[in-house]
Amino acid sequence: MAEDLFAEETEEKTKAKVAKETPETPEVSKDIEEGFLAERDPASSMADPFAVDKADPIDVIGNSLDQQISSVARATGKKLNAMPKDNIVVPIDKLNKNDQYVELGINGYNFRVQRGVKVALPRAVVDLLITAGYSPTLVR
Repeated sequence: MAEDLFAEETEEKTKAKVAKETPETPEVSKDIEEGFLAERDPASSMADPFAVDKADPIDVIGNSLDQQISSVARATGKKLNAMPKDNIVVPIDKLNKNDQYVELGINGYNFRVQRGVKVALPRAVVDLLITAGYSPTLVR
């Protein structure tokens, strides 16, 4: 009769004998210690330089440059509209009487302020006018 290759007795005969533990030899223990040291060595791993501030990525391919700029301008406009406003008058330029407007922008959000007319502007814009040397006057 032919020998049954799939019998349980055959499986027991062909199983490899595996030791339950790795033998503790000086070479093996040295290799294990070096492996642990390599994992803990600060030179073997580099800290993520961007771990502190990971902002959401902007889809550059999906959005055109104009869309990105206009979205930043809209966000800036919302922030500026939420700020407290001051009533000011930008004086007329004595050297250039024909210059009737002062144009300025913050992150793509543009302002056009008429000289000699009372306007209500956010404090950040008033500070920008002061820094630029337009010397706006606060009015009530």
